[in-house]
Amino acid sequence: MLAGVVRRQGEERENMPRDGGLQSNPADRDERSEMLKFGYDGAGIGRYQLMLDRTDETVDSQIDSLVGGPGQYATTTEMLGADQFERERLSLGGDWTFNVAGLTWAAARSTASAAVPEQRTLQTRVAVPPRTPETLRDRSFLFKTDATGLDVQAEGRFDALGARHWQVYGIEYSRTDLNELRDALETNLATGQVTNVLIGERFPVRDFPPSTATEFGAFWQDEIRPGDGALAIIPGLRYERFRVDSKVDAIYLADNPDVTPADLSESQFTPKLGLRYEISHGMQLFGQYALGFRAPPVSDVNLGFNIPAFNYVAIPNPELKPEHSRGLEIGARMSGEFSSLELAVFDNHYRDLIESRANLGRDPVSGALVFQSINRDRAHIYGAELRAAKSACRGTVLP
Repeated sequence: MLAGVVRRQGEERENMPRDGGLQSNPADRDERSEMLKFGYDGAGIGRYQLMLDRTDETVDSQIDSLVGGPGQYATTTEMLGADQFERERLSLGGDWTFNVAGLTWAAARSTASAAVPEQRTLQTRVAVPPRTPETLRDRSFLFKTDATGLDVQAEGRFDALGARHWQVYGIEYSRTDLNELRDALETNLATGQVTNVLIGERFPVRDFPPSTATEFGAFWQDEIRPGDGALAIIPGLRYERFRVDSKVDAIYLADNPDVTPADLSESQFTPKLGLRYEISHGMQLFGQYALGFRAPPVSDVNLGFNIPAFNYVAIPNPELKPEHSRGLEIGARMSGEFSSLELAVFDNHYRDLIESRANLGRDPVSGALVFQSINRDRAHIYGAELRAAKSACRGTVLP
């Protein structure tokens, strides 16, 4: 059994502003993390682990940099932030060894977690007679996620057809419930009158409806080493399925009355082929060609908000398609006892590339600036990467 408690406290970063510049915004940070882990080694019947952990973090800040700032902040006399993050997580896992052709090791792990980040802002604004009274704006943003998952992975090492094989295969499953909410109240400090209409929006609002995202993946890879083992041929195959179910509620409909949220269901097989050749001890050449697939993010499909005061809107795109890619990478890698060097060049081609919140220009009727996540028909990304690392001593790496 292992138990741990961590407490961290901190303040804003110290800076050295130029003449006339601002110090860092004052902030107080308090974090507490707790962890409890149980382990059991059953020898021939496997090893098992149960872990529970919890994190609670708060950050109280004073945003002086926006006092008397530009635009809507010109009349701001004080702005305070109160951010909080809570997370609870439970995981149960085990691993086993076998002496079977094609199966030498297996592991399974299930998880359940709940995370609630919340941001709150208090903004005091001075009166600007005769139309604008002194007010206090209280705004909050909440993004809650509840997730469950299961990962199963296995390995098998064996010899067949004059080559050594190392196969890795498994499945992945996750289900995530997403719940986002923005809320705000404005109080007239002279009369005490309270309104939930702020900068043209009537709160509370949701930028996308409560949604459930379900993902399933299955994968297989075989590292094949024929002959003396200098050459490794690495074929692989992955299947992915992604599903989004939206749950419309009164809050979302009130802010998006003409929008029907879309559900999403996409799946794809993505193969890959890799090669690795050991020129000598510590020097390798490698290459890989792979197909890729990415389903549209939940927030891109059903995103929707309208802020009349700033004259811009974001609209959903129920026709958003998944992104497909094909990529080639080749390179060389050198490594020694205390250092390593890697050079790689890559060339990736995308079809239906997802561009989140693209600027579509002005609406010809309303004049509002319109944003929407869209598919770009084609995209080409290429380049080179150079990585180097040096360790002062064994086990310490300095990139």
